[in-house]
Amino acid sequence: ALQENRSRDYLEHVSELRGLTDGVTVTAETVMGGEEDAFVTLSRQSTAISEKLSHLAMGHTAGAGGQATSSVHQPLPPELRDELEQVQGAWTDIKQHIDTLISRSEVIVRVKELSTATLKELPKVVARADEAAAVLMNAGADSRQTYLATRQALLANRLMLSLRELLDGSSAARDRLGRDAGLLEQTLELLLNGSRDLQVSRVTNKQARARLTELKALYGTVKDPIHQIVSDGLVMQEGYEA
Repeated sequence: ALQENRSRDYLEHVSELRGLTDGVTVTAETVMGGEEDAFVTLSRQSTAISEKLSHLAMGHTAGAGGQATSSVHQPLPPELRDELEQVQGAWTDIKQHIDTLISRSEVIVRVKELSTATLKELPKVVARADEAAAVLMNAGADSRQTYLATRQALLANRLMLSLRELLDGSSAARDRLGRDAGLLEQTLELLLNGSRDLQVSRVTNKQARARLTELKALYGTVKDPIHQIVSDGLVMQEGYEA
């Protein structure tokens, strides 16, 4: 009867352990979405798993006032030790990744918040870039200006795409986001001010300049957040890989 009770206790612990590990998987995905409360939950789940493995490995020690904190009073029998050690080894690696995620919670949350706010503003940037390109084409602007304005509209659209992909864990999105932001800024500067070295004339069409000026102001509201996201994106990506 004693052995039967112990076997039942072991199975209960294993079942609870399986439930906790499943919960960690779900919570880790929520964490990468930037949910602050999820970091607290993940930490609690990680601690609970470590405690369960300790109970199985070393048996139970009495809690405060002599009350048991676990129904298992003896460690696992020798014939199950090898399997437990394998589980403990795997959990050690996983826990290191979890600890890394938790230590980077501030950055992950910041990237999420900045990205969400920036994605709300970027459609305005895209709209102005499209309008500027359309005005220049309709006005018969020179081919160089038309090319730059068209590329500028494409870059604005790619910023939104890269930002969404970054949030989804794309390893290439961070670099692409930074590169496209830099190119958009250079292109806008060329269209507004021209460049003798690059043989680009400044846009003089009043309607086109008005759209470009509006675009510069709109982009100015997301420029710093985008650069911050790019800077923090490396930490975000390392969190995904963890």
